Amino acid sequence: NKTGYVRAMIGGNPTSNPTGLNHVTQIKRQPGSSFKPFLYGKLLEDGYTLASPLLDAPIVVDSGTAYEWRPLNDDTLFSGKFIPMIDALQNSKNLCAAYAIKHLTKPDSVVIFAHRLGINSQLNPYPSIVLGTSEVSPFEMARAVSVFSSEGYLAKPISIVKYGDKYKHEWWNEKIDTTRVLDSVICYQITYAMQTVVDSGTAKSVRRYYSYPAAGKTGTSQNHTDAWFVGFTPNLTTVIWIGFDDASKKLSGSYKYGGSAAAPIWAKMMAEIVRKIPAYYKSSFHKPDNVEIKETCVDYDTENIENCKVKRLIPFKKITEENYSGDQGK
Repeated sequence: NKTGYVRAMIGGNPTSNPTGLNHVTQIKRQPGSSFKPFLYGKLLEDGYTLASPLLDAPIVVDSGTAYEWRPLNDDTLFSGKFIPMIDALQNSKNLCAAYAIKHLTKPDSVVIFAHRLGINSQLNPYPSIVLGTSEVSPFEMARAVSVFSSEGYLAKPISIVKYGDKYKHEWWNEKIDTTRVLDSVICYQITYAMQTVVDSGTAKSVRRYYSYPAAGKTGTSQNHTDAWFVGFTPNLTTVIWIGFDDASKKLSGSYKYGGSAAAPIWAKMMAEIVRKIPAYYKSSFHKPDNVEIKETCVDYDTENIENCKVKRLIPFKKITEENYSGDQGK
């Protein structure tokens, strides 16, 4: 993170042709719900918060048209209630994401946001984009997600730092190239929410193998063709993708979900890295000075804050006379 240095790239498995397809850079697949952080990042940028209520209930988008869309949660269940954005991300509620794209923002806005963070592939501006229906490569997902862990900086990927000869002549030296593309407060808020995904959400399988600071998001594409996990520590961002070259072949059993298939691979890898380089990878995520974490009522059935039955710790941007700009509590 923050440098763009590519520490490792594995583009196949032991049975792959060593001179053949590099699955990191040369394939594009639907990222599924691992794309949701871009939706929620855009909402935070627009003034919403991790406590903003999203409806977990059946929804129809573009009803009566050729593009009519009736999304479902992965388990087909729903609460019928408003839940906070942080819960929607933690438990990967598809219906909440659909509610957000219909009522709170637009597909075009999410596309522009994702492109700004480093997604280079063409993204179709349909409401279903929030469930990761446009294809991307693992490489660009890693680059874009690392913006959240880099306090808002997009880094140019660097796989070769320099080259020269045995006489220490350097003919070429690659320089770190970063650009600020997102506010550090939003990055911390998304990181905070993605930590809950790992600690007690759809990627809690990570905690069986890795106990240090970590954040991430699982992804399972339509019809279980692809399983993803995008994960990061304060220093390293990694994307795990599982699938077949032939997209007509589907993942099955415990291998068809990002949380049960891809996330444990990431966790075991990180555990080995920490064992070998403990001083470098055990640091904590940096919290900006202008962020405060407050116990917040997320019980939307009561108007009396004193009788609130459901509270959560939520990170907010500190409001001062200098940075106050109107409606701060959407």
